[in-house]
Parts: sequence; C-alpha cells; structure tokens
Amino acid sequence: MPDLLIKEYGRKISQGALSNIFDELKEEFEDEYKEIGEKIRKSEVVGADETGARIGGKKAWMWVFRTDLLSFFKAAYTRSHTCSA
Repeated sequence: MPDLLIKEYGRKISQGALSNIFDELKEEFEDEYKEIGEKIRKSEVVGADETGARIGGKKAWMWVFRTDLLSFFKAAYTRSHTCSA
C-alpha cells in the first residue's frame, strides 16, 4: 500500500505508520463495522468470496461478504464456515 500512495498521491508513508492509522480507525469505526455485518447477515441475498493472504507472516484468509448496497471485509486465520460477517 505505501507504493500505491506514492504512485497515486506522491506521498511517502511507512508500513508501520499505515498500521498505526488502521489500528486507530478500527477503534473509531468499530460500531459501524458491526452494524454493516449485522445488516448483511439479515440480508436475503449475500455474495461471498475469500482469498488466501499472509498476515504477520502467517497464512490467513480475506473474506468479503456483499449485498447490492454493502460490503463487509474480514480477515481470519481460518477458512471454515464459522467465519461470517
């Protein structure tokens, strides 16, 4: 992501600084994140997809659940059906 910011905006930022920003935003938007997940769980039609990823050097999965109006992303160290929005 730091490379994307340089390419698109001419701004340099370290991976650590981005991580700190995302940690702060996680706390700031936690209620909204949970609300979106709940709305998606209650939706009649939900599309879902996952892809493998590495988080902190460990194998993980990135999930997306979406409706026509909402998208919900979740990272998990499992690929099981228990990972949901």
